[in-house]
Amino acid sequence: MSWISTYSPQKTSDVLHPERDKIRQFIVGYSSQKKKAMLLYGPPGGGKSTSVYAIGKELRLEIIETNASEFRNKEQVSLKVG
Repeated sequence: MSWISTYSPQKTSDVLHPERDKIRQFIVGYSSQKKKAMLLYGPPGGGKSTSVYAIGKELRLEIIETNASEFRNKEQVSLKVG
């Protein structure tokens, strides 16, 4: 097992990202949200992906990670995400 897997946060309280509570609230209340997307941005190593993975693991959600450079149109996104 890699060092990253061994020591990655396992629950929301382990994450130090300043917006972690906002991210978690958005995910938990997704069905009642007017806007159906959240854009996380910032410099590398800021905890964006780590926050999402820890919250997803805690809530037992499936994470599908995509990169904007992988897709160029709606059809390609639909094939991957559904």
